[in-house]
Amino acid sequence: MALEPSQNKYYAIKIIKRGHPAFNLKNIRKEVETLSTINHENIVNLVEFFESTEYIKKNQRSYQVAAIVMDLVENGDVFNYLAVGGRFPEELARSCFRSLIETLEGVHNQGIAHRDLKLENLLFDAEFNMKIGDFELAAQYKNEEGLIPLKDQCGTPEYFAPEIHYKVPYDGAAVDVFNCGIILFLMVCGFQAFERADPRKDKKYLCFAKKNYGPVWEYYEKCLIKCHAPTNFLSEEFKDLINGMFAYQPDERLTLEQIKAHPWYNGDVVDEKTRKRKLSELKANVETELKREKQREKEKKKVMKRQQQLACFSGFRKMTVS
Repeated sequence: MALEPSQNKYYAIKIIKRGHPAFNLKNIRKEVETLSTINHENIVNLVEFFESTEYIKKNQRSYQVAAIVMDLVENGDVFNYLAVGGRFPEELARSCFRSLIETLEGVHNQGIAHRDLKLENLLFDAEFNMKIGDFELAAQYKNEEGLIPLKDQCGTPEYFAPEIHYKVPYDGAAVDVFNCGIILFLMVCGFQAFERADPRKDKKYLCFAKKNYGPVWEYYEKCLIKCHAPTNFLSEEFKDLINGMFAYQPDERLTLEQIKAHPWYNGDVVDEKTRKRKLSELKANVETELKREKQREKEKKKVMKRQQQLACFSGFRKMTVS
């Protein structure tokens, strides 16, 4: 499919400079193949792929790139919404989480594991529908013959499942579920559950590994009280769901089917109108904060430039006096 300028439509383009040390055409082709294979309305769709094309910068300098053209998902990612606005109200978090799980189920049904699910890869479109993006690390984890053990230690370290830390062959679906548990915890609580899911190095995750849940949930409750959350903010149903998604042994981890049958998952959600309104308000806050950050960065550069000018002037005066 060729892009038609007359369509007056915007796209997102992922540009990878050829010749860059990180350029890997094999991996790029694999990502494109994966995006071409998956058929689901809530993933960021592939529009076109250019294996080699010229990219011209504003200063008219140009270089050769590979380019993946995708649908533009214009309302940003969940990370920025949480970073600016803090944790989501539980019913909104549940609504977003349901969308994530239902989309992931569609991806898994096609034998593909994402392997890098995180807040930055969950995006909102023009109608604030959640879409999953960035399938660069996706891999086939099952076929007609059964499971295909995966071996690559890939993804984002803060989201690694314990089996990734241990560098053993793993089930891609179980790793995706673990990532979803971290995402859900962040949406509801507003902070990381642990630094790394490695019981050898992280005492908080050790509680999950040993199924000694009491101390770690008591710690989380204290953190939330400091953030002015009401007492007993976290329901027992929520804790039980997270415990199951954070299971140390992959075969004890909840499946997507079990998650969908869980009482917390089936609790109340915001209606469509309220969801759009709340997310629209959060987006406005994000845009305001980004403008402030841009202005702060601009002022910082002005100060640095002024300091450099003064330093040069001071040096000049010393030279003329001597």
